[in-house]
Amino acid sequence: MPARGSRGSNSARTGTPTRSTRNSSNTASRCRAAAEDFATGDVVVMWIDPEHFETRERVEATAERLTDLADRVAEHGLQLNYHNHAHEFTDLGETTGYELLVEEAEGVKFELDAGWAGTGGATPAALLRDIADHVTLVHIKDMNFETGEFVTFGEGDLDVEGVVSAARDADVEWLLFENDEPTDPVAEPAHASVTLDRYTDHYC
Repeated sequence: MPARGSRGSNSARTGTPTRSTRNSSNTASRCRAAAEDFATGDVVVMWIDPEHFETRERVEATAERLTDLADRVAEHGLQLNYHNHAHEFTDLGETTGYELLVEEAEGVKFELDAGWAGTGGATPAALLRDIADHVTLVHIKDMNFETGEFVTFGEGDLDVEGVVSAARDADVEWLLFENDEPTDPVAEPAHASVTLDRYTDHYC
């Protein structure tokens, strides 16, 4: 299970914003062209607006759109993935908006952003174990879960050891370190690599 920084990773993927999923046929064609440019078989939906997670009905409609897009890109030999932030973790009673999306979206894999999941109220390691069959990559981002602020890796609320253990048990291919607002963009990836090295059998 390799662990990589956000720069220099050979886990290439190409992304599409939520508005692009409205016309799945045209989006699939554009995704194919971008995937060829980046020599990747993965397409990632990077953002879906918060209002689509406010009710069960809206989440189910969103899952239907993603399922349709997944079918379209699969015709081009591509795998559709979804990358979360915090707003997907709405309280829908017995589940959250994110977990319902995972359950309902067929043919879609998930890039779990552990930092945003924790900020949204989830326990990242436990969530990863619950949805292990659907996760292909984990963004291992440390944050202050209460404020949503980015912090130096290993100094925030993320249970790094727990997430790495869950990722290993789930046979997740990639752990991807990420810090959206690093204090030092050169030093912080190196620091994260050393920190991750304690838990990943030196595959950094």
